[in-house]
Amino acid sequence: MLKRIDSDTIVEEIRKEASKGIVIYGAGGYGKTMCQYLKEKYGIEIVCFTVSSRKHMDCEEVDGRKLVPIHKVAKERRQSLLIIAVSEQKQEELLQQALELGFTKIYLVLNEFLRYMQSELNTKRLEPLKLLNFEVHITDHCNLNCKGCYHFSPLSEENFLSVEEYERDLEQLSRLCREKISHITLLGGEPLLHPQVTAFFLATRKYFKNCEVGLLTNGVLLKRMGEDFWESCVENKISVNCTKYPVNVDYDLLEKIANTYKLHIEYHNDTGAGEKMLIKYPFDLQGAQPIEWNYMHCTRSNKCITLKHGRLFTCPMAAHAHLAKDYFDLDMELSDQDSIDIYKAKSFEEITKFLVTPIPFCRYCNLKVKPEQQEWGVSTKSFKEWF
Repeated sequence: MLKRIDSDTIVEEIRKEASKGIVIYGAGGYGKTMCQYLKEKYGIEIVCFTVSSRKHMDCEEVDGRKLVPIHKVAKERRQSLLIIAVSEQKQEELLQQALELGFTKIYLVLNEFLRYMQSELNTKRLEPLKLLNFEVHITDHCNLNCKGCYHFSPLSEENFLSVEEYERDLEQLSRLCREKISHITLLGGEPLLHPQVTAFFLATRKYFKNCEVGLLTNGVLLKRMGEDFWESCVENKISVNCTKYPVNVDYDLLEKIANTYKLHIEYHNDTGAGEKMLIKYPFDLQGAQPIEWNYMHCTRSNKCITLKHGRLFTCPMAAHAHLAKDYFDLDMELSDQDSIDIYKAKSFEEITKFLVTPIPFCRYCNLKVKPEQQEWGVSTKSFKEWF
């Protein structure tokens, strides 16, 4: 049996057979969206994610679900429902492999239905958060300078967030949010460029002892980090998260180093290092796009919350757009209405209500145009990389 998921009618069929177990083939954006949709709309938990080969297995779990090689799933759960959740261009290859391995109940997620699921999930995200997670640049600049980086890091001069400013902001957030901060991500830019990176671990734990804290890095500098770095990660319970890029990094060596401190490196992306792609998000520099519609259909609004210089932004593009504005001398209006001042906010509820409110910056994103995929490369800082 082979069916294409193009409507909720097909998902209803899957729900009725969920007792047989559901496995999602593909652990990238498509697979994660499908998993979240099944959970939030239908209350269905999947058995696991699966990928085609060991080289794609950068971690043992994805979003808290097991990640298992397809050959092992075929031996143990061949009667499960297999949902192939990758782009339509890749589906034929994975379908043939699934058929050869003996799967008999296979569903293909069509691109159009993916967009529908994202829209449905985005609508739900308009509800104020009960717990807050946010990310913060401890540097804006980076050592990789990826072409078209949506954090605009290649356009940044060398700069480092001061530990004192960061600590002041956390102290204020601790007053407003108390135990309602669930996760803090330290990133950049490249955070390992910061000479005081471990001081941020200590400052975070000073005010938020129980929340999850992660360091997101490209991994290039990890092998140079000293014993004090690794010991501080252990002592402060910092998870090291690495994004793989097609550059010369010995990930096996990094794993061995981390293992000596009984740490496990988690990977932010689940594809092989040579397959890293970049996405060019369409901009409208005239600022003529519908603000409310854009906010509702954005995959980052109220999800990728960013703390920057005492202000919380609903997405990182709004937080870091000043880097592009200054570098290219753009006629782009950035205002205080794009973020909330944590020193003027009176409560956690005021903050979370703001984060579900469309902001003026939304008019610069042209979400009605499909984002453009391009191979990873080093930035030349050209205008066309972003606009």
